[in-house]
Amino acid sequence: MHLTRLALTDFRSYTEAVLSLEPGVSTLLGPNGQGKTNLVEAAAYVSTLGSHRVATDAPLVRSGAERAILRAAVTSGDRDSLVEIEINPGRANRARLNRAPVSRPRQVLGVLRAVLFAPEDLALVKGDPDQRRRFLDDLLVASAPRYAGVRADYERVLRQRTALLKSLRARPGRAARRSQPQRSRPRRSRPRRGQPRRGGPARGAPGGPGGRDAGCLGRAPGDGRS
Repeated sequence: MHLTRLALTDFRSYTEAVLSLEPGVSTLLGPNGQGKTNLVEAAAYVSTLGSHRVATDAPLVRSGAERAILRAAVTSGDRDSLVEIEINPGRANRARLNRAPVSRPRQVLGVLRAVLFAPEDLALVKGDPDQRRRFLDDLLVASAPRYAGVRADYERVLRQRTALLKSLRARPGRAARRSQPQRSRPRRSRPRRGQPRRGGPARGAPGGPGGRDAGCLGRAPGDGRS
């Protein structure tokens, strides 16, 4: 498998560019800032549908243009294929395979398989673990393109989880109120029989309701009456 022709329209610094390649080793020579890395990036984008330099597609479109178009002719054995990718910042990208539109751009994965090594790949050793995880994900999709859908679903759920956590952090007061336990009102205990109530003697006690002195209308002892 090799890339025989690469055409760019409004990609990075190129308004139009066409590059023809022969089987074997090809070397790009030129002064700094002429766009050599842009050509390598475009070929890798056709292979992986992603850039090794930026996380979004907006920087890939030339300043002042609405979209960028990549066309790659690939020869694999006795089979020739043409991959066309339209990069639309802020909108869904579109792709065609052999001039026939495909429902999803990831359906063209596997037509061109490439391995890219760039100075940014030093982050695999020096960078954070997410760089190594991304490299393994790219390697899996390159070897088995059917996993591209699984990866896309996983990344979508991950973005939703991150957005949910951010929304919860933006409302700390509400979350704190929900997490606080509800205070229960103290229950008043009924006094036991014979136990004095607040503000008065107990029932049945002398001087209290129901006591021996309550309502005593009898004679006083020693009044001489029989």
